Amino acid sequence: MSRKIGRRIEVEESAPGRPGKFYWSGRWNRVSSVIDSWRECGEWWNGADEQDYFLVSADPGTGCYELCRAGQSEWELSRIID
Repeated sequence: MSRKIGRRIEVEESAPGRPGKFYWSGRWNRVSSVIDSWRECGEWWNGADEQDYFLVSADPGTGCYELCRAGQSEWELSRIID
């Protein structure tokens, strides 16, 4: 089951463009593994930038998180997967 979140979050990158840890629910969550990653082009006809998505597991083990990187430094928590 998943919940759509769609909120901006603070992310510290482990390498350029790769999430290392993120701040959600009042605490920092360390990314323990990147399960999958992909790029979506969005509404290119409206001038939308490409977005990088990462499906990650995090410590403490509370499920999987879909993180989206839009632009150079903006991150969003797209959804939480239980």
